[in-house]
Amino acid sequence: MGGRTESREALAALVAALLLLLGFVSPVIGDQTVGTKVIVNLFNSCINCSSGQADGINGTGRLFKAMGGFFKDKSFPLLLCDVGGGGSTVRLVNKTGIYTVAGNLAKRGDEVGSLEVARFNHPTSVVGVNNDIYVADRDNDCMKRIDADGMVTKFAANEVDKPSSIIYHEQDGAPVLFISDTGNSRIMYSQISVSNNVTAKLVGGFQPGVMQISKKRNFMYVVKETSWIAAVDLNSLSDSDGNKKSWDIANMSCLDYVDALMLTEDENELYYYGEPNGESHIMSLELNSSETGLLCPKKVMEWMHGPIVSLVKVNGCEYYAITETAVYAVREKCYSPTPLPPVTPTPTPGSPPRSTAVAAFRASSFPMGNDRLMHALYSWIMKDVEVAFRTEDFYAVFLPPGEINVPGGTNVSTWTNLTAMMNLENTILITNYRGPPGMSKGRAQKRLFSSPWTWTRMFLEELSQQEQWSHLLPLCMVKCVDDCQHITLAESVCGDDARLSRCDGVCLGGIVSSALLGAVAIVLLFLMVVSPYNVKFAFVRLPAFE
Repeated sequence: MGGRTESREALAALVAALLLLLGFVSPVIGDQTVGTKVIVNLFNSCINCSSGQADGINGTGRLFKAMGGFFKDKSFPLLLCDVGGGGSTVRLVNKTGIYTVAGNLAKRGDEVGSLEVARFNHPTSVVGVNNDIYVADRDNDCMKRIDADGMVTKFAANEVDKPSSIIYHEQDGAPVLFISDTGNSRIMYSQISVSNNVTAKLVGGFQPGVMQISKKRNFMYVVKETSWIAAVDLNSLSDSDGNKKSWDIANMSCLDYVDALMLTEDENELYYYGEPNGESHIMSLELNSSETGLLCPKKVMEWMHGPIVSLVKVNGCEYYAITETAVYAVREKCYSPTPLPPVTPTPTPGSPPRSTAVAAFRASSFPMGNDRLMHALYSWIMKDVEVAFRTEDFYAVFLPPGEINVPGGTNVSTWTNLTAMMNLENTILITNYRGPPGMSKGRAQKRLFSSPWTWTRMFLEELSQQEQWSHLLPLCMVKCVDDCQHITLAESVCGDDARLSRCDGVCLGGIVSSALLGAVAIVLLFLMVVSPYNVKFAFVRLPAFE
């Protein structure tokens, strides 16, 4: 029994890592409509699973006490700091789960070196710059950099005191890192491509917090003395004390600021978390280019999901609201999660023909009726088809045939408009394909029949561990081609369900290497499973919530 348990745990760990690596979704719970906005719970911690921080898929991992937040674009995961449960870590989160980049889940310290060795002490802010990650390590009075080789070094050591926030900006064409040097009541900046040392003061005379930068105005907006908001003119000349021009922009009598600061996509508003009259709201402060007049905010929406510690812009239609233990997306009316299916190109004269092929499965092995999970499953099935065909140059054909042909390599996990064919008894799900150019129908079909369906099986195995889906039967590929709609499901029509158990680590490695990640990335995947800290190496490859 012990061996079987360890095997199951190893499989779960592998699937969690793969889900994280590929960015496929797990069920979204608790969607809430507030006016024209929709609040989506993207990541939810398992509160009763651990006494501290814990890595794992959505609902089993635990974000204990989040700080900060950084998001570059939809090709990247969300980075944040976690300072709860005795540990201090830099972590990445997407809708499938949470994983540690660097630091220790249960220990604090001030060590540098490899990701396994490195320790932080109450990190409060994180930002990604190219392939490096910079961290404000507050209680160690320094910045730390995690480079592309997975080494952690100190940055601006002995020059800052209790750094609380960092932000990246290109100033006059040069990459600049701005640092809220809170303990020294100043904002510092460094041209990080030139030196590892903080080079100059931007402005001082107050304790700075979270910063945002408007590119069109070339202004910085910064939380001042924990409860005000000020503007800094980055174009202004420094005075005799080395301070850029700054001024307060908000009326303290009505601001009701508590935490977070986010500049909207059009750069005309600042969003923050406030508590006017003791009620929780996301607030908005309209901006102008004038130094005159102190502004009062307006309420954007009431917030019912616990105090927000960070707001992170995604685009003009979506932003993330991070609480201590969860991540939410706030989506505007303009948000559109489902891309239009790509138009199948018309073959040019002389193009090699595309044959048809079928992969049919027992429907009771799948989470039928759950659109989100089924679209995630379609993505895994298409990945296995890519492995079988050894190319992305194929099309998955969904209903109605000829209208929704999805190219291989497409991540359809966030789509909501795909429907596969069923047999007349609704017991067999039938997926159809147009194979690679020049591959015969017999050869394409043989490759699908001989596929171990590794990714699909592992996804379903992980899903079946959840009580809601514990009734799912083992995967059964039905031996049919042209008659799939008319046959009756029976065990005799199932293929060999035991292939996965005979596919050892070398086999899995070969599949991953040839189909997905390449020789380098499979090493990354192995390191992720063996040592969670090495997940940082995959930073630039990790999608976020799409």
